[in-house]
Amino acid sequence: MIVIRLSWSEVFFAAMAGVMRRIQGMKHKREQMYGGGPCPDMFWQIDIISCIGEFALAKHLDCVWSGAIGLLTVPDVGPGYEVRATEWSDGRLRLHPPDKDEKPYVLARVNENVVTLVGWVYAREGKRKEYWQNIQKNRPERFAFWVPNDMLHDMDELPVLERAA
Repeated sequence: MIVIRLSWSEVFFAAMAGVMRRIQGMKHKREQMYGGGPCPDMFWQIDIISCIGEFALAKHLDCVWSGAIGLLTVPDVGPGYEVRATEWSDGRLRLHPPDKDEKPYVLARVNENVVTLVGWVYAREGKRKEYWQNIQKNRPERFAFWVPNDMLHDMDELPVLERAA
């Protein structure tokens, strides 16, 4: 695990990108993918926490983070890293069937300005039958691949991805 401490200015910057992402989604009437978080009214929070997690990974990798406002086809960070962020201290990495098998997905746990980069997997590694479950039984749309934390690769093993020429 790698712990990234963001300045409050960095948290503000990432949070504002999350707000902009939410507004773009509403403006273009995009539905929240996979039913959102624990409650349907948490969409603002989901976008903000996601952006803070993405920003922390970009800071760790020493690369510029764009926030990708309104661009659904670009990676979360750099040339091809995807981030799944959570505020849950025991949260797991969540994958969905359409996630790109060849991409590395990083689990980021956000606690105010401290982000723990827990580990990562290629989507193809995490899409295992035994990980397909609904961890919120009262929300049938919450089925996903929930990768156990002990199955994540160490952050020191995150592959170096190069930009396509």
